Amino acid sequence: MPTPMPKLKLASLFTDHAVLQRRQKIPVWGWSAPGARVTLVLGDENRTTEANQAGAFRVEFNPREAGGTLTLTVTCSVNGTLTVSDLLVGEVWLCSGQSNMDWPCSVSGFGRTELAEGLAGVRLFKVAYVTAGEPQIAVTGSWTVADETQLANFTGVGVAFARELRTHLDCPIGLIHSAWGGTPAEAWTSLPALAASAPCVPIIDRWRKQAPSDITPDSPRGKELMLAWERDTFYQDPGISAAASKWMDPALDEGDWLSMDLPQTLGNAGVDINGAVWFRRSFDLPASLAGRDVVLRLGVIDDFDTTWINGEHVGGIGKENPNAFATARTYQVPARILKPGRNVIAVRVFDHFGPGGVYQGPLRVSTADGALNLDLEGPWKYRVELALPPRRTMAPLPFAQPENYPGYLFNAMIAPLVPYAMQGAIWYQGESNAGRAEQYRPLLTAMINDWRAHWGREFPFGIVQLNAWQPRLKEPGESSWAELREAQSQVATDLKQVWRAVGIDTGEADDIHPKNKPLIGYRLALLARRHVYGDTKLLADSPSYAGMSIEGAAIRVRLANARGLTALGGNPVPGFTIAGADRKWHHAIATLDGDCVLVHSLEVIAPVAVRYAWADCPTVTLVNAAGLPVDAFRTDEWPMITAGVR
Repeated sequence: MPTPMPKLKLASLFTDHAVLQRRQKIPVWGWSAPGARVTLVLGDENRTTEANQAGAFRVEFNPREAGGTLTLTVTCSVNGTLTVSDLLVGEVWLCSGQSNMDWPCSVSGFGRTELAEGLAGVRLFKVAYVTAGEPQIAVTGSWTVADETQLANFTGVGVAFARELRTHLDCPIGLIHSAWGGTPAEAWTSLPALAASAPCVPIIDRWRKQAPSDITPDSPRGKELMLAWERDTFYQDPGISAAASKWMDPALDEGDWLSMDLPQTLGNAGVDINGAVWFRRSFDLPASLAGRDVVLRLGVIDDFDTTWINGEHVGGIGKENPNAFATARTYQVPARILKPGRNVIAVRVFDHFGPGGVYQGPLRVSTADGALNLDLEGPWKYRVELALPPRRTMAPLPFAQPENYPGYLFNAMIAPLVPYAMQGAIWYQGESNAGRAEQYRPLLTAMINDWRAHWGREFPFGIVQLNAWQPRLKEPGESSWAELREAQSQVATDLKQVWRAVGIDTGEADDIHPKNKPLIGYRLALLARRHVYGDTKLLADSPSYAGMSIEGAAIRVRLANARGLTALGGNPVPGFTIAGADRKWHHAIATLDGDCVLVHSLEVIAPVAVRYAWADCPTVTLVNAAGLPVDAFRTDEWPMITAGVR
């Protein structure tokens, strides 16, 4: 049987409704019969070339100004002609990252009537979710107009960005949406680029330890691998020690126990360990409520708990629940356990990995009808039963999703886009790398340089800084999310043509996917308008740390981009913490003084360092005249909690 004749086709980026980048050479490529003569006509220009032995061909057209519409005709000497219509020339941007970039317009805070407003001339290309172990030459997708149906499933951040640019540039905008929720930055970076960066090499080493594809998680060998992984990653609870066997006894003498305000993580309270910690607190039950059942709520505990009242077990969640670290504890307490007057709650928390403790409320004991409703937040007695060195590095899973493998998304969802002409990229990612924040700086640098090398130009790159998330803690402490925000800002400082949009004020404590995507897209567009399109009078950058000086018992912090600096809600400004040489952080009293902030605390007589918004979910009210929030910062260079985590 004769070999079928190869079909004439263009790369999938060249379909009806495509946007071609203005003011740049326009590469067009595709495939035909090997050795065939191919003629391409774009508007009034034509190019002729010969397909190579693999059937691939490529030409370049001259730069054009914005406008349209154009038709692209491709004629092959062997296998026919194809035509692509309704092409526009304008600005093309790549939108990439994980779920917050992937989050569609339908759930991104757009009003029903505004979704398609201001989007005439905006075109969309969504890359299908796919992985590959080697760089690919094609993606699945096609260009569409930005109608309501297409917008519903397209990146909300990207659409808000395009709408703002469309208003001010008055030219067509093309968006290429190539994002995948829950994925790490290394998946979007080529293996050679990772291998060339020493801090990133451990990422490749971990990946190479993945189980062969013929071993499944349910197979005997797969189960052995999972058990070994659990032993390598998580501490196993040895059970209550003999010394702690009576710590649930209501008559226990708590004289040598310490005090800790709950809710907060153990680390934020200065107890930076894994292992077992006990908490005790009493409450008074009025005699009038004797004989009534109550409900005990202990908020969210990381990781496991066993809970008693008056020495009797009333509940607990262990490793049988894989989401124990994020599960709120609600225990029904029968009346027979309670007594009028003092009742003692004892909670044994076992933290097997990472941060731990009773870290999110509410903490409360109540009756169903509200006759009793006691707040248990605040001071509890605590004692460490078992202190284990903190584990922050997770062993590589023997089984993982390919979209998390290093290079796999670059190969399948970025490499095939090269060398499509575009203006730049916007990037919203970091949640999956927050536990490795120190490593993120060289990793993101490697990724940006990698993409630029493949496109052959130092194109503009906009980073969305991590939003606020997780419960707001009462006491200051360390934060891996703050460290990752710092890494993002450092990359924007290190590399030319890279900027970061601060979105920390758009965060939601209980939702990692904040709904106000239009504001994030707007801020990215501000940066592009100023730094890419030349509107130099525009205030587009968030205020950022510019220096400090010690003035007696206070520290003066200087800020850049601080024109019109305002504290929403007035002085004192929340979010500042201060420390002396002992490195213990205290909430500070901060007041505005022009483009500076004066920071002090009665608890720190000789301050040496200040931090601002240094938490997973800080309160931020300090903005410049454009309403842009001050970037989180620290003046110290003390060790990071993610230091060395690879």
